[in-house]
Amino acid sequence: MPKAQTTKKDRIRKQLTSARGATIASLMQLTGWQEHSVRAALSTMRKAGDTITPTRQDGKPTVYRIETACSPAKTGNKSKAAPDNE
Repeated sequence: MPKAQTTKKDRIRKQLTSARGATIASLMQLTGWQEHSVRAALSTMRKAGDTITPTRQDGKPTVYRIETACSPAKTGNKSKAAPDNE
């Protein structure tokens, strides 16, 4: 049986969930994409429910990490909390 193909988005997710995280430049090298395409992929992942946290240090590139996944957005359940009726 053939091995399942790993997509570039899967590779990005793996890099972002690692302890070291990833910079835009490292994700560009990983995927072969241009900067705007990497940023678009991160935006799409955020919209899908991933919490991507940027860490900025003076003089160094921003490092991005995935903190947690938000399941309501992934399942399509976008219900809002009911207001308090006290």
